[in-house]
Amino acid sequence: MINLTNTNILVVDDEPPIRKLLARKLEAVGACCVSANSVNNAIKLLTEKSFDLLITDYQMPLNTGGVLLDYAKQHHPQVTRVAITGHSTKTIVKEILDIGVYGYLLKPISGDALLITIENALRLHHYEKRINDQQTIITSNLANRKNQSEAIMNNLHLGVVLVTPEMRIIEVNRKMRNWFPAAQNGVSCFESIRIPASDTVCSGCRVTECFKTGQTFEVKKDLVTVDGMKDFMVTISPILSNSNTIDACLIIYEDITTKLQIEQELQQAKKLESVGQLAAGIAHEINSPIQYIGDNVNFIKDSIGDLNQLIEYFRNSVDQLDDRKLLPDDIKKSVEAAVEDADIEYLAEELPTTLSQTIDGIKRVEKIVRAMKEFSHPGEKEKVLSNINNIIKSTTTVCRNEWKYVADLELNLDGNLPLIPCYSSEISQVILNMVVNAAHGITEKEGRSSTALGSIVISSSQNDSFVFIKIADNGVGMSDEIQNKMFEPFYTTKEIGKGTGQGLAISKRVIVDEHNGKLECSSKVGVGTEFTIQLPIA
Repeated sequence: MINLTNTNILVVDDEPPIRKLLARKLEAVGACCVSANSVNNAIKLLTEKSFDLLITDYQMPLNTGGVLLDYAKQHHPQVTRVAITGHSTKTIVKEILDIGVYGYLLKPISGDALLITIENALRLHHYEKRINDQQTIITSNLANRKNQSEAIMNNLHLGVVLVTPEMRIIEVNRKMRNWFPAAQNGVSCFESIRIPASDTVCSGCRVTECFKTGQTFEVKKDLVTVDGMKDFMVTISPILSNSNTIDACLIIYEDITTKLQIEQELQQAKKLESVGQLAAGIAHEINSPIQYIGDNVNFIKDSIGDLNQLIEYFRNSVDQLDDRKLLPDDIKKSVEAAVEDADIEYLAEELPTTLSQTIDGIKRVEKIVRAMKEFSHPGEKEKVLSNINNIIKSTTTVCRNEWKYVADLELNLDGNLPLIPCYSSEISQVILNMVVNAAHGITEKEGRSSTALGSIVISSSQNDSFVFIKIADNGVGMSDEIQNKMFEPFYTTKEIGKGTGQGLAISKRVIVDEHNGKLECSSKVGVGTEFTIQLPIA
């Protein structure tokens, strides 16, 4: 049974019998009806009272029902609209539906058809209102989300760009526009994110590769911004559609200029710390050859003085021959005595050896100073082609005093290694860390007072793609627990004040992050440790 209790209905028809018939049938099921005989009266009632439903004849004198329906739709959308017509032509029906009604009735009207149409119209309007309300909420939520997303995007310290497969920018945040003002929607990335701009895709572009392969890439790039040259870490990720195709690429720019500067300063500080720790040993290394250089030079000086006296005597003797006309035998005896006093044979034997030792000592000092200079040189900004064997030799020379009292150090170096692109000063820092750790491990195993020497072996080798450096020792070794933590920053097994826990952490960052290489360790307690460094040739 249809129930229209408390439903306010406005009935509009120019024929009183029809108005009364409709009102009677609707009131019979609880509706509250108000009647109007014209469009004008109906419009007035709509403005004065609140109605749930409007049912009107479509064809009336003066203004048609279509005018009323359209008015109600525009000014009173909360009112459900139903049309009545005595004509069922397609044209009339289309006009009614185009206006927008929730139901229409053909005359003559049966009671059941009226009530069913009214109920369906009210239900349909109710559902439409709910849908519209939900759409309004969704639209509002989406707008809020969009505003929130834009606020988040524009307040990030990262540059964010979204590009199409045609390399056109479709989204760009404020930070990116601050760096690159030309980066705007619709502009290609290579035209706007390069200063000066280009009209072609960048060589080796990772964005095009991302579109082709669907892989995520992370690359370092130096770019000119309005603030000058900056270092960026650029992350490129694919955006997949519901059909699993790549519709766009998300490019995130992180300014790592300050970070790199801090890292370089920390690295240099670590290097200077190492230099400070090695300074006493280096001073000792230089002092020994300098001592015998000084002794030998003094000896040469004294010897030259004796030689000068001998030479002067010879001159005097010759003069005497001329002046006094002495017999040759007398002069011969005098000369022999002078030669014996000068110990010419001893001088002739010792002077070459002394000079050789002096030259060797000078070379040793030069080698130590040159190695120290190479080791303490500030790091390069760009990778340069470097000789790994030379790096190993100079580094082991610098830290010689750290290992020479506790181990024999053996170098097995491949003389055919190619030059490889690297940051040579950072590689030398890594090798230093490994050698010093090896020496400490041997000392811990043998004891500080032991005279037994351990063994440190450094080797280099290659294959088609990589250069390998192995640093092996027969020291105390490491447990699995220590090996699992040894690359963590500030982790150390040494006494307080003996280690910062930064050496191996920096080594891993240098080899893995900065050189795309590998750093592996194999160790056994009581047997020793071997580190393997793998560096790409190209």
